[in-house]
Amino acid sequence: MDLRENDTMRSELLYRSIADRLKLQIDQGVLRPGDRMPSLRSLQHREQCSLSTVLEAYHLLEQDGWIEARPQSGHFVLARSSPTVRLVSEVSIDGRISQILKDLGDPRMISFGAAVPSDSFLPLAQISRSLARQNRAEDSHRYEDPRGNPALRRFLAVLHSSRKRVYDEDDVVITNGCSEALFVSLMTLAQRNSDTVLVESPAYFGIYQIIELLGLRAIEIHSSPSTGVSPEDFARAVQMHRPRAAILIPNFSNPTGALMPANAKRDIAVIARAEGVAIVEDDIYGDIFYEGDERPPALLAGGDASGVLCGSVSKIISPGLRIGWAISKEFGGRIGATKRILNLSTNRLAQAATLDFMRRRSFEIHLKRLRTTLAGLSARYRQELVRAFPHAEISRPGGGYAIWVKTERDTQQLSALSREHSISIAPGFLFDASGEHRRCFRMNCGLEWTQRTRKAVETLGRLYREMDP
Repeated sequence: MDLRENDTMRSELLYRSIADRLKLQIDQGVLRPGDRMPSLRSLQHREQCSLSTVLEAYHLLEQDGWIEARPQSGHFVLARSSPTVRLVSEVSIDGRISQILKDLGDPRMISFGAAVPSDSFLPLAQISRSLARQNRAEDSHRYEDPRGNPALRRFLAVLHSSRKRVYDEDDVVITNGCSEALFVSLMTLAQRNSDTVLVESPAYFGIYQIIELLGLRAIEIHSSPSTGVSPEDFARAVQMHRPRAAILIPNFSNPTGALMPANAKRDIAVIARAEGVAIVEDDIYGDIFYEGDERPPALLAGGDASGVLCGSVSKIISPGLRIGWAISKEFGGRIGATKRILNLSTNRLAQAATLDFMRRRSFEIHLKRLRTTLAGLSARYRQELVRAFPHAEISRPGGGYAIWVKTERDTQQLSALSREHSISIAPGFLFDASGEHRRCFRMNCGLEWTQRTRKAVETLGRLYREMDP
């Protein structure tokens, strides 16, 4: 890491710590709704930092809904009327997403609604060669071990081990994609119709589908578009509702792209261990970071909490392979038994081809190229969204495929209008069970930037402006 990267990390830690201290003052009533925040200059003097650091701290507070900027007047504390923790007795979301999934397979649609990359960004030719090589094996079309290819399990165990949490082959279960990994994990850890599960809000709609199918109750916790779930809200939810498990996406959350800070991951893990809450961690976007050379650590990597680490190659190699995994020191055996009952095994040839490619140097070369490409695309899409939606709050993801846009109107209508122009978006009501995010939508920044996609973003902005207030 060079000096410039060190300076960047120190600056980020400083403005986040300033923002955290101001949040605490608001939570404790030192700063009340309607109060004027300290001026930029006075806070700069008090914190002994640069003006740009103070501006970043205030931008973070604005993005998370703690304060607002008023022209010629300064920054003011907002009333936080929406509860940060909500119990949803019955989840019913499955019927909402069918159109999004249909649009994904329609070549006429510009699919801003799905968090998947353009085929041109994936190593499809290399995977085809890996499939051809492995297809020559005599046993390539037999059933695989129900827990998965032993060599692939060993590879993933080493890949996801950390200094404080070391996995082995027996801790890994290969699944049909990440969604199945999440499903078998929750099915193992929670009892139907009796348990509550903590989930961030907004959250990937597939998580709500699993909760609905299993008949569980959801505890929704506010998730900031920049930093995800806070330890304070997590602790409050656990103390109020005593959930059996918590399902979180700390690294580049879907749909917001939020990256949970390292200290927040550590604090949540400690709380979970103390309160007996198992963490189901969806880390499918962890490899898609835009800055630096090191992958952000998983929440479970610190070794402070028990749980299951779930992932997949769908976002980085090929969604068609349907190779995912659930890794757990504590629950691996039980998850393997659940998976065996659900479906006997995962495709043997796809597992062998995945391992063949991931072992090669070309895999790391591909990941670096993908990260660079997506970093540029995310910045470009965000720039154009700011132009198209000048009054919206637009997230600044540090990885993944999603940008979260918060508008002033119900985006279900925008979704319907955009489909008439062959444009698909994912409206906010898909990402919670309580209707809290109806004025938001998720934007896929993983599509190639072309004249067609540029015009589609402009069209979205025009359609929004023409909507009834």
